[in-house]
Amino acid sequence: MESLHSLDETLAALDAQVEGNYVFVSTDTVPPGLEPFAVIREAEGLTLIVKAADALEYGLASDKLFARITPCAVTDLGAVGLTATISQTIASRGIACNVVAGFHHDHFFVPANKAQEVVGMLASLSEQARGWVEGKSANA
Repeated sequence: MESLHSLDETLAALDAQVEGNYVFVSTDTVPPGLEPFAVIREAEGLTLIVKAADALEYGLASDKLFARITPCAVTDLGAVGLTATISQTIASRGIACNVVAGFHHDHFFVPANKAQEVVGMLASLSEQARGWVEGKSANA
């Protein structure tokens, strides 16, 4: 799948999906057998982003549950504005958001109880962007 560069085209193709519930935990090592979604190395130790069920199984405590929302649009790491636009949209409703960028997609971690609200907001944003893209192509 080809990655998108235009902010409007990328927003138009968002199709954001909830990809499960996760927790962030701080530890010194990754427990053997655990497959974290992400490992972030910081001076204070490792931050692991793991599925909530795996955290329970491995005895990793966290009191904050996050839903991982992934826009299905494939983006380029050099694309400008997507993360900022989505983060600002989510922040405008006072919802916390933690972002992890992968090679093909950005992943937005929001409080699990706000996941459907965020997906709805992103669907509205995508619908608006489709109008912008269609307007541009009609004027071209």
